Amino acid sequence: MIKPRCQGNNRGNVASLTPEGLERLQAACPVRLASARDRVIDQLVSWCLPVLVRQFEAMVKRLDQLEF
Repeated sequence: MIKPRCQGNNRGNVASLTPEGLERLQAACPVRLASARDRVIDQLVSWCLPVLVRQFEAMVKRLDQLEF
C-alpha cells in the first residue's frame, strides 16, 4: 500500500494498493471468507439466511448509488 498526500488537502492521504498488496489481499481472501463463514454464517439458523441475503442485497443497492 502506498499513501501519498492528498493533492488538494495536506491533512489527508489517499491510500492505494500496490500490485504486491493486491496479491497479498487476494491470497488472504479465502482464509478470511472461511473464517467469516465459520464464525457468523454457519452459526445462523437456516431460516435466517434468506433474510440476511435480502439485507445484503439492499445494502449493495444503496452502496452502488453512492458517489465516492
